[in-house]
Amino acid sequence: MKARIRVLPPGLVAKIAAGEVIERPASVVKELVENSLDAGARHVTVEIEKGGRRLVRVSDDGCGMVREDAVLAFDRHSTSKISSLEDLFNISTLGFRGEALASIAAVARVRLLTRPLDAVEATEVLAEGGAVRDARAAGRSPGTTVEVRDLFFNVPARRKFLRGDALETDRVIAVATSYALARPGVGFRVVSDGREALAVHPSESPGERVAGMMGAAVFRELLPVEHTVHEPASYDGYPEEECSVRGFVSRPALNKGRPSQLHFFLNGRWFSDRHLARAVLDAYGELLPPGRHPVGVLHLEMSARSADVNVHPAKTEVRFADEARVAGAVRDAVRAALSTAASQPHGIPGRPLEPLPFPLKRPPPRVDTRAVQKTIYGVEAGRPPPPPAPEKGLPEVTLIGQAHNLYIVGQTREGLVIIDQHAAAERINYERLQDEYAGGRVGGQTLLSPKALELPARERRALEAAAALVARLGYDVGDFGGRSCIVKAVPVVGGRALSPESLHDLLAETLETGGRPGEAGERAQDGLLKLLACHSSVRAGERLEAEEIRSLVEALYRARDPFSCPHGRPTIIHMTMAELEKKFGRIA
Repeated sequence: MKARIRVLPPGLVAKIAAGEVIERPASVVKELVENSLDAGARHVTVEIEKGGRRLVRVSDDGCGMVREDAVLAFDRHSTSKISSLEDLFNISTLGFRGEALASIAAVARVRLLTRPLDAVEATEVLAEGGAVRDARAAGRSPGTTVEVRDLFFNVPARRKFLRGDALETDRVIAVATSYALARPGVGFRVVSDGREALAVHPSESPGERVAGMMGAAVFRELLPVEHTVHEPASYDGYPEEECSVRGFVSRPALNKGRPSQLHFFLNGRWFSDRHLARAVLDAYGELLPPGRHPVGVLHLEMSARSADVNVHPAKTEVRFADEARVAGAVRDAVRAALSTAASQPHGIPGRPLEPLPFPLKRPPPRVDTRAVQKTIYGVEAGRPPPPPAPEKGLPEVTLIGQAHNLYIVGQTREGLVIIDQHAAAERINYERLQDEYAGGRVGGQTLLSPKALELPARERRALEAAAALVARLGYDVGDFGGRSCIVKAVPVVGGRALSPESLHDLLAETLETGGRPGEAGERAQDGLLKLLACHSSVRAGERLEAEEIRSLVEALYRARDPFSCPHGRPTIIHMTMAELEKKFGRIA
């Protein structure tokens, strides 16, 4: 048998290694922006063309590099950040692996232009396919510019997996947004195909930066977070340490359909962590409707030895020495902010609250004794909804009432049915929206007072790209100058008008559905209809009148698929008498 194991050539090894660090244009931007921040830049500009596949250019006013360092920086594992194993456990910089430029140059054409503050001239380095082609003197003000052209030109298989220009652009903006929130003292600017997509000046405080990025209206709904946990000295000689959690989280009323606006930072480094996101949701508990997520910017600060940022070459994951302690600190920090807010009035300032008698007394109702014989728990009995189509398998039901403002309870010949009022309303409204959308346009209602909304950079881009789709979904939106838009009309579904603020979630959904903003493929379109159905539906915890209950059940029985909501949750649970009798021990 012949030997089959061989050593891969250096060029192929470089391309494989680059794949761990550089997945798409946003990965290039992340690595280069981190280098700029490590260089002490006060201003960072990101320019892209064709979503970054044609060009990514990152310029800064940082410390720059001398010629020897500029050339050596393209060698894999060349870095000024660490020099020993001990340094790896005390990392204070964003970059440290010495892989960024080498990985980028392995799959693109790169031009580096850099000049230290005390140098007379700059250095220009050209690299392509993993090798430095030229290094020469050039002109530039102090700082560094890195141009990356034709990403994956020599790896067609990787290029094929890039998404549309608009989605790749959105991911670049998301990276810039994350680091702009992480470093409020640094100005950031993003230009896409010659148009400014993001611009923020250096800020005096984290709060000023958050307000500038998310808008004043959102910032007014944010609560300050400040919490510190002290960790005693450990048995293996580590001194006493502390973990601090600072930043902002939204009041429960401000929530989103996706967790993409919950940002975590560790010692100035952006990272993602589903366990910490879960800890934040646990802190809110039942204050948030199911499936909703808060807005938040949380900065964690702790000793470098308490967290390992070297988990993955992309450096987007963090492994904590004591994950439970960190998650607990985040949960306690958010709970403290929410409890403080709960004790403070949030509304019209200066208006005193008038004391109310306790318990609240209501005038005794006038009782119609004839109606009592026909009514159980406020819902007229004996008038079941229209008989269902036999093929649907829905039992005839006599309505009993509403339990906990969540479920509708009914009696059938065989037992009981329990209907989830929100899931049922979602199914009904989803099918209505499908029909209206197929007919050309979802019905809308003109607002008596148009509403101005501040849109973050990503949402502004989505609105520009998806203007026709937004109009077809029942909104009438105009430009209000700067970062604002004016909402003149909103969709009406099942007699309920959506709030103007629902536009935020709609635009976020166009960016998260996997299609390009403005191009509603079948999957993207379906996701938007589900979102509108959710926004327009009866909420869990909402009290319904008898006629509202009856109308809801009748409409559900007429639905094409009455057994599940658009997200797949059941709408109806049927419990037979045999199941009930077994639970009560009447039968074995």
